[in-house]
Parts: sequence; structure tokens; C-alpha cells
Amino acid sequence: MRIAVLGMGVIGKRLVDAVTEHPDLELVGVGIRRLTGGVLARPDVPYFLTDDGTPERFKGTGITVAGSWNDALAQADLVVDAGPSRSGAGRAASYRAARVAVRYCGGERDRSLGPVLHPALNREIGFGLRSARLASCNTTAIGRTLAAIGVGHIARAHATIIRCCTDTDKAAKGVTNSAVFDARPSHHATDLREIIPEMSLSTNAVTVPMVSGHVILLRLHLTDCELDAAVSRLGAAQGVTLLTEGTHDSALIRERAMRSGMPRGDRYDIAVQACRDGDALSLAVSLDNEAITVPETIDAILAYAATPAVAASLS
Repeated sequence: MRIAVLGMGVIGKRLVDAVTEHPDLELVGVGIRRLTGGVLARPDVPYFLTDDGTPERFKGTGITVAGSWNDALAQADLVVDAGPSRSGAGRAASYRAARVAVRYCGGERDRSLGPVLHPALNREIGFGLRSARLASCNTTAIGRTLAAIGVGHIARAHATIIRCCTDTDKAAKGVTNSAVFDARPSHHATDLREIIPEMSLSTNAVTVPMVSGHVILLRLHLTDCELDAAVSRLGAAQGVTLLTEGTHDSALIRERAMRSGMPRGDRYDIAVQACRDGDALSLAVSLDNEAITVPETIDAILAYAATPAVAASLS
């Protein structure tokens, strides 16, 4: 399947790596407006201009400009739109005109862009679906946790999300000395109920001055009270690493990831600490907000062609 990626930011550059390395996917190229560190780090990738600028502005940079973004759309089976948050609706018409499928990253809210996909929870609705949205980083992590335990085993849940104030490549943006909070529910529960409407889930969020990854405190009440069995299912699930008892530090978890040899220290799993709290299961989930959505995005891409009819149409 031929894939075009829009954007070379925090998510886009990681998806370019993942698509390039996947044996069933072919990278057509990446849509960009300007030269960034991510672009300079991958001079081997064909780039397509998403604005009316001329290729000459990249002369001498080692970057290959292969044409306009419309040229990329003409070659692609599917676009992964990793553009700025909540900007996807402005590009939807161009994708329809090009008759190309699209998966929007970054937790886009506009329902006209299609349903929210989380492969661990509703992979089948993505089969042959032309347009769909992917969940945000925290929604992805909560969904992965709930799926690992089993939605049918959960009577109700509440999550408090402690999130980074910015990404590591946006030093000019963020909270420097404050906790930004809101007693109103956060969007994460609303997003997840689009995927699993039967789930009794509430969420709140606090933004704090750090860039070492988000942390989610999750409290689950189970239908069967089999807490040990729930933890066993969690530990056996793909993309989940159980943490030991005791205190943990998100900065140290990030530091260990940086020494792991993975590019940029990317961590695609969620690190989860679980403990019994009366008749409830208390979880602390540590996630790499810049990398966590990549596995689900690749799975959503592959799910598009998972049915014989769609696969045949792409051959």
C-alpha cells in the first residue's frame, strides 16, 4: 500500500520511520511547507510542497522536492494527515477530490472526518473506510489499557491525566511554573465513548511543566472483582510493560528509553503500575506522548486493506 504523510513534526517524522520500515507499506513521500530539523534528518525521503512556494528555496540543503502535494496524492492509496491539531477539516475536500483514503492524527474533533479508530477496540470498522480519525496520545493509552483488561470486565472507570505542557521540540511554548487545571471533564472520555459507547468512564486533566511524558492515574471497578486476573491480562497484552511496586519517576523512565538505542528514545509501550485498592484496581500509566500513537496508527493503516475487496482494489 502506497502511503503519503502530511507533516514532519513530532508525529509525522515518527510515522515516516514506521512506514519506511514496514514491509507491506511504501512511502510515496511527505508533504511539507518549510525546512525543519525533522526534514533535514531524513534527506532520503521525497518531499512534496503543500504551498505555492518554489522548490528553489530548498536548493543546497540536500532535500529532494519531488513535486506538489497534489502530485503525492495522485500516487498514494492512503494519506496519514499529521498536520497541526484541528486543521484536518480544511484539507478533507482535497483528499476527497483525489479519491485517496485518509487517517487523521492528533485527536481531531470534527466528526465529519469520520469515526475515531482504536485498533485494540474497534479495528474492524476501519476496513475499507475512506476517512477516519485516530485518537490522541492519552486516549490511545487509556484505550490500550482498557482493551488489555477487557472492556467487558470493567463496570466503571475514572482517569486523571497529568500531561506535559509541551513537546520536546517546542521550547518556546508551555507552562513554566504552574499546574493548569479544570474541574470539568476532559475530552478523553468523550472520545473513548465514540469508540465504546457502553463504557462508564470519566476523565479529568491537569497540565504541568514537564516534557518527560504523560502520566495517567486510572481507577477501575471490575464487574467480576477478579483483580489478580485483570493484572495478569494487562501484563500479557502487547504494548504493555508492568512496573514493579514502589515509587516511579517519569523522567527516569524517559532517560532509560533514551539509552535503549531506539531513535530519539521513542517508547511505544505503556508502562503500568497496578495495585489493589479495596475492591478497585488502581493503575498508574506512564506514556511517551510523542510516540505512543505510532503502533495504533500503523495498525489502522493496515486495517484499511484488511478485507479482500479493498486489498484487490489496491493491487
